[in-house]
Amino acid sequence: MQRLIYSITGATAGVIYLADLLPYGAVVGMIIGATLGWLTAVLTASENGRVGGLLRKAWPVPRTPRSFGVNPKELEPDEVNYIHEVRTISYHTEIVITVGLLAGLLSIDHGDMEASLWLLSSFLPVYLIEVLCSASFFAIWILRLGIFAHLLLRSLWIGLVGLGFAYPSGVNRTRLHGALTSRFYKHLTAPDTAVRLTIRIEHLSSEAYSVWLSAFFSLAMWTTWLVGSHTLATASIYAITYVGTDLGSNAEALARYTALAYAIGLVILWSFLRVTQSEDIALWRQSLLEIFYYYRAVLLPRSPIRAVVVSSLPVICLASGVILPDSFSSHGDYTYVERLSPNTSLNSPALGKMRVEEGHLEIFLNQGYLAATGIDVQRPDHLPSSSLFAERIGVAIDGTPIAPPQWMITSWSGRPILYSVVPVHHLPPGPHQLNLLNQTPNAPPFSIPFFVLHSEH
Repeated sequence: MQRLIYSITGATAGVIYLADLLPYGAVVGMIIGATLGWLTAVLTASENGRVGGLLRKAWPVPRTPRSFGVNPKELEPDEVNYIHEVRTISYHTEIVITVGLLAGLLSIDHGDMEASLWLLSSFLPVYLIEVLCSASFFAIWILRLGIFAHLLLRSLWIGLVGLGFAYPSGVNRTRLHGALTSRFYKHLTAPDTAVRLTIRIEHLSSEAYSVWLSAFFSLAMWTTWLVGSHTLATASIYAITYVGTDLGSNAEALARYTALAYAIGLVILWSFLRVTQSEDIALWRQSLLEIFYYYRAVLLPRSPIRAVVVSSLPVICLASGVILPDSFSSHGDYTYVERLSPNTSLNSPALGKMRVEEGHLEIFLNQGYLAATGIDVQRPDHLPSSSLFAERIGVAIDGTPIAPPQWMITSWSGRPILYSVVPVHHLPPGPHQLNLLNQTPNAPPFSIPFFVLHSEH
């Protein structure tokens, strides 16, 4: 099972970082990543193997400590009593936090999250943003289902506690009549059934909550690793360009290689932080990182199922994003501004109105659509000229190209967009379509229907 998880993890990372660097990069990256993941699991599985021996020399296994922490002091009796009291009444706080987390997760709008991700288009490549958009869709729903499962288990626990209070004697065996009834319920007539079931649900609820938190930590660390490596790579390329070095057409490929190098560097840095015995770093590590590792250390050895659940959430989300990039993105749809409230994010190309009677048509292009065409509206100094705009985005009505419109940068809900107006007074009344002809390779034309109410010619 460990080898399978490592192989899937390596394949996912390989596709993300090698997709555009090698011929047939996605397939090659998947094979290389899966192979390296499998070898990592095999070589580090045994402490008595050759790799295990080298690892033992570089990173000796510490003795089992008597107390946790750097220069630990004896626990005071009040501290021990405090922990016992918290364990006894923690369900109050647990239920409140669970309800708050579920409400917060349900209130997350994926369209707003996607719009926020596209704000990072100056630092992240388009393909990674598309992967993160789809991955975030799966992540939100998996986290929602996980916290809902915990809330459901805690609800069952409350029900058992209340049922045990209302009927302390439990199942009345004298009322079990009939052959099938006795066989179905006779094993529940023990005096301690309610207590044992309540304790069992208590354990399941706490375990579900711990698994959820551990999976969330893993997802946060994976996201930080991916975004951090690509952001550092983009910043490095910008710095090289700023000092006057013209990279030309090699800038994008160099950014990919730089991102891969930073990804490996971050893994090495993380390993150093885990290995080093520096007292200052150890104090910082034990205050933050060891909480995450404690969850994993407790849950992973329990059973293969728990290990898969704890380790697979980020892999499932990112693998889904790699397999189905942009499948759950909203910038492939269209909308009309008249139907949006002022505080709503614009997550897709839009027209001002569905029914046009003023003789002109307003066009709004959101940042996600523009980033897919290679236009970064967050950096006005890098915007193409009007002629290049026409080369990137062609505009047609009912399939007939029109003169390139004049575009201007404006904002919607604090996010930059492109805005333009095209005349439609010459069109006859009736239904029509605005066609956005994206000149990006393999990009299909984009159509938005509208209706002209009257003609002015």
